[in-house]
Amino acid sequence: MKNKKHIFFDFDGVLVNSEPFYLGFWKKELSILNIEFEGFDLIGKTNDQFLDLFNLDNYDKKILIEKKIIAEKLFFENKKISSEILYFLESKKNQYNYSIVSNNSLLSINSFLSYNNCEFYFDLIIHRELGYLPKPYPDSFIAAVQTLNIAKDQVIVIEDSLIGCEAAKSAGLNYILVDHREIENSILNKLIISY
Repeated sequence: MKNKKHIFFDFDGVLVNSEPFYLGFWKKELSILNIEFEGFDLIGKTNDQFLDLFNLDNYDKKILIEKKIIAEKLFFENKKISSEILYFLESKKNQYNYSIVSNNSLLSINSFLSYNNCEFYFDLIIHRELGYLPKPYPDSFIAAVQTLNIAKDQVIVIEDSLIGCEAAKSAGLNYILVDHREIENSILNKLIISY
């Protein structure tokens, strides 16, 4: 980590433990349509990528996504950041510059950051409305590197999904795969220090 100066955080599953919320939402809504799925089907996917796994017509997809956007807004407006993540952001802020590279919406990301008063930590937020192809495509990571005008070897990406790691690797960036349960047990600091 000696030559690393920039950390690109994924949002869902890294900065915020949102996976249980998504899993519960989709289990409830899709059960109405008699659709079952496994939790790993959901990890790292956009709404469209996930719903494309099922034989849904465009109307059903549109209604489901609209419902999710409403539920998501309420979730992120009231979700506390973990003390471990907050401690990490604060204690390492003089060592690294932080950015967020996510398939999520700017509304969700900003709602969470604003509620937790931690938006000032991040130099850049790459989100889905910017129009980059979603992970596993490398476009969002490439855009972040170009926007910040930094060298790829100065960046470490922190991801919780193989899809995100694939995107980072395709962009030529080093990455660490984490599980949010490990972050909440202070593993993130150990990974960063020992990488």
